[in-house]
Amino acid sequence: MTSKLVVAFLLLVGSIAAVNSLHIPGFVKGKPLRHHLDGIRLPGNAATDNCANETWFSQVVDHFDSLNKDMWNQRVQVNQKFFNASITDRPIIFLMIGGEGPAEQKWVCREDYTYMKLAKQYNALVIQVEHRFFGKSYPYVKNSTMGDMSTSTLRFLTSQQALEDLAYFIKNYKFNGNIAFTNPRWIVFGGSYPGSLCAWFRADPRYSNLTLGGICSSAPLLPKLDFYEYAEVMEYAFRNWSAIQKTKCDQLLTAGFAQLRQNTYTDSGRAILNSMFNITPPLNAAIDNYDLYVTNFLANIFNVFQGIDQYTFDVRDNITEGGYNIDNLCKKMLASPSDPLTGIKNIYFWDPTNPNPKPQNLSNDYYGDVKLFNQSYYDYSNDNAADIAAGRGWMWLCCGMALGWLQTTDNSNGMFNRAINLNYYLQMCTDFFGADINTMSITDKVAQVAYAFPAPWNYTATNVVLPNGDYDPWHSLSSYVNDDTRHQVSLLTHGAAHCSDMYPVWQNEPAALNFTRQRVIKEVNFYITLDPNAAVSSSSVGPMMTSPISPVSGSPSTGPPGSSSTGSPATWSSVPTVTPTTSSGNFLLPSLLLLFVTFIIC
Repeated sequence: MTSKLVVAFLLLVGSIAAVNSLHIPGFVKGKPLRHHLDGIRLPGNAATDNCANETWFSQVVDHFDSLNKDMWNQRVQVNQKFFNASITDRPIIFLMIGGEGPAEQKWVCREDYTYMKLAKQYNALVIQVEHRFFGKSYPYVKNSTMGDMSTSTLRFLTSQQALEDLAYFIKNYKFNGNIAFTNPRWIVFGGSYPGSLCAWFRADPRYSNLTLGGICSSAPLLPKLDFYEYAEVMEYAFRNWSAIQKTKCDQLLTAGFAQLRQNTYTDSGRAILNSMFNITPPLNAAIDNYDLYVTNFLANIFNVFQGIDQYTFDVRDNITEGGYNIDNLCKKMLASPSDPLTGIKNIYFWDPTNPNPKPQNLSNDYYGDVKLFNQSYYDYSNDNAADIAAGRGWMWLCCGMALGWLQTTDNSNGMFNRAINLNYYLQMCTDFFGADINTMSITDKVAQVAYAFPAPWNYTATNVVLPNGDYDPWHSLSSYVNDDTRHQVSLLTHGAAHCSDMYPVWQNEPAALNFTRQRVIKEVNFYITLDPNAAVSSSSVGPMMTSPISPVSGSPSTGPPGSSSTGSPATWSSVPTVTPTTSSGNFLLPSLLLLFVTFIIC
């Protein structure tokens, strides 16, 4: 399998040949690869490919410079299956916010998603807008399909510009290109990073009167450089599940990662690792930048565990529905109780879509992968290239803009043995974007961005729902402020993972998800009753960075403190084991993509 350099997020593809020379695990920094996972592992997603009409909207390049008159074409996906086009007064419009990857039609077509059921109930028009610099939505293009991702052009890739894109779209959208609605009732939806945009859109008085409400799932709201809380929540999830099942899975994981790290220090240990994982190039203490290659190797291993935890117990695709979850991860660890390192290896090579990949190897070519992300132009007509470009774009949002969100294990000598340090990611940022994107610039920029948005503990908005799962590492950066008078609702569902509330109901999901979905439905029902002309604007975007974020902790049986959870956290029962669905498909992408910052994509 391939190394998942932090950037692994989205897999950039410089040259298809280069990309295909690398075998990448199914997650990019915790985010599953778009078509590779969804289209192949969940036929229901692939069946939605032609459900929506794709159109183009003339968008502003720079909303903050009146002298820049440049415009660009933003991709828009429209599903009017439930919509009565003859109703132009007070129509209901569900707007799905696109995120750090090509816009997928499933988000406006899957009728078993909660909000799509509501769209059918209310005859809503469903629209998804693609985020600038992702998919086919590039402000600057050459030769028809070559998106400009040069560092000088990436200055237009910011969350602030994306929020202005949403506002401009809502104000100027015309149905079928020529029908202007009267008093439209807009409701925004988003999950993961788009959930962040959704929440910020509802909180900012410049935008909040444009929509009646927002459902903003798994939304991290605190720009933060060293996101060590991610690993802390992973550890909590593994320990909590071990306590529920009364096993020593968590202890074996701790021992396995300790052995993994210890073996990197000696010649004999490196020989064991090179043999077990078939590392290419092999770990060799005599090479330059050996510490970097060791960290990259450890990050590759850690990334697989990130992906399993982040999407555990949901049905985002066939792989998770088929048993790629914490429960079966622990079963694999428990199968070799006297040799936890072998358990770690078995989990790394555990691929339900291809149970017997040959050869089994771990690509660890850091600088080879970096080259794929250093290009200035990407051909977005090629799916692989579009994915790689998305990886570069996400890295820019983390390093250059900068949201931070660099997922280290620097919190303590916990389960993952301080395997990944902050310097690893900071070097990656510089290697991707040049010397100007360095430790000092990134640190300063993260502080500026944090000041630009409301801190989670001061988050104030009207008509917004913030659902999270306590097994989802991203929930530690969300807000848990509740105020019934302004319909600001925060929900923390025990046992649920990333964006779980957005996916279809299934028999093996955490029991409390039903409560979460019902509350979402209740709030949307309320939004529909509101008068769009009397939409209440959020009064303020509260002060930022008034206190440091508190690390997530808590006993395995109670869950993380400091937030209100739904359902009964202590009573969620064990998830039955199911046989993973398999597929013969193999997909090769640079490992770097996988490691960067676990994708935050739903």
